[in-house]
Amino acid sequence: MAVSSHTVTTARENGINGLQQEIRTARSQRADRAAKVYTYDARGRITGIQDGNQNQTGYHMDPWGRVHQIETAEGGKENFAYDYAGHITSTTDANGGVITYRYNSQGKVCEIIDQEGNSEMFRYDREGRMVFHVDRNGKQVRTTYNVDGNPVLERACDYLGENEVTRSWEYDDIGNVKKAVAGGFCYTYEYRPDGKLIKKLLYKISGA
Repeated sequence: MAVSSHTVTTARENGINGLQQEIRTARSQRADRAAKVYTYDARGRITGIQDGNQNQTGYHMDPWGRVHQIETAEGGKENFAYDYAGHITSTTDANGGVITYRYNSQGKVCEIIDQEGNSEMFRYDREGRMVFHVDRNGKQVRTTYNVDGNPVLERACDYLGENEVTRSWEYDDIGNVKKAVAGGFCYTYEYRPDGKLIKKLLYKISGA
């Protein structure tokens, strides 16, 4: 069998009005096997992937074409649930661990609850920009924006509201960052008229 030095891709019908795409790299050709095999249904949706060791991963779709279950090569099953707007509302892993997602009226994630019941929260302004975030450890981050939608101040603290750390940004008339302050250091930036960065300076803030 002739071996090509290039990756070869072939496609053929899989007998159920779908398509099977086989990819053979130069290495896999020498072993006379495919590096990857992708299987699609009649609508062009992927239904399976087989690697070079013939490990197979299967994908099952709901009537709206969304993946609702994945069968892993190890034999596990991962499940996905959605709301009427198509947002994913929960994932269940092969061990039964569930992650839950909640959304606000803008369709943005406002809370994620992990397998252990830990919550991560997100809040947004009217323009959909994230203004408040609490991670699963209780760390809080608040962000303020200018009229152009660029962040100008970020305040982070622990779950007790202590040990605050801030970052700030200033911009030129066309939205380029001209100054940033974080961790006791100040960064300044200079640009050409076409907006290309030409100079970046870093110095430690006195007393920081």
